Amino acid sequence: MYNVRICLFVKLISWSVRGIGKPEKRGRIKKLLKDRHIDAAFFQETKKVVVSDFVARRLWGNRNMEFLSVDLEGSAGGLLCIWDPGVFQLSGSCCNRRFILLSGTLYNSFHCVLLNIYALNEVSNSSSFWNALLNLKVSFPFPWCLGGDFNEIRHMADRVGCSWRDKGMKQLNEFIDACELNDLPLYGRKYTWCNAQEAQKWSRIDRKNSNFVGWVSYIIHQKLKHLKLELKIWNSDVFGNVSSKLKAAEDELHALDITAEARELLVVEKGWKREVKGEVWKLYRMVEWLWHQKSRLNWSL
Repeated sequence: MYNVRICLFVKLISWSVRGIGKPEKRGRIKKLLKDRHIDAAFFQETKKVVVSDFVARRLWGNRNMEFLSVDLEGSAGGLLCIWDPGVFQLSGSCCNRRFILLSGTLYNSFHCVLLNIYALNEVSNSSSFWNALLNLKVSFPFPWCLGGDFNEIRHMADRVGCSWRDKGMKQLNEFIDACELNDLPLYGRKYTWCNAQEAQKWSRIDRKNSNFVGWVSYIIHQKLKHLKLELKIWNSDVFGNVSSKLKAAEDELHALDITAEARELLVVEKGWKREVKGEVWKLYRMVEWLWHQKSRLNWSL
């Protein structure tokens, strides 16, 4: 039996980044990981042929880290896991083009498996993919925590504006049930994917699942509650007025997205959303430049 302590909390983020080649994107990721004090990060669709130590460090910062990556296939794909070795101690791994499995211990005390997934989008082949993962339970019997792009929904309510596939839903639910996984809740947003077009389509195809039990389930639940509060707080004094403007623009874009999830945006609202997205991108570039200037100043000192 373990004693539950707040020091055992773990922050894990899963993000389908759709490329990490642009400096602005890397800067945004780095800032988020730093601001949220992330312990482990799962990335899908890195679109990188090779992820070097230099690239991983550009995302993670100067903290201690270990990482494992899978190269892209064709023009899409690519997986990357980065973690703090003081939090998660790796003892074994298994991977292919569609997943990275990490086996180890949390804080040298709790044996578990972390799994980063980029699932197939073809229903005809998805059954074999889920079965292959299920077979790994024999070799890696410890509790699992999965995160990633599942490319499928579990329920019809997980999709708006586009069709669903009964067979794909059934296969995913059978896999989750066979692994005895619990679907961890989302905070702040109902969907995780949008086609970013005028006639918007929404889906929840990215998710986290876990069968950690006992004190670990309690830890995850409490941590998610804590994250919900932290996501409402921005460090507005880092870059002064620029950071404040960025926060206001992102809040406005977030509000428009929430409205679009409930109903189709009006023509004037769609035009306003395009302007806000442009402002957010411009401010991100300004923040990246300020970080660059700050790093040069620190180096000169």
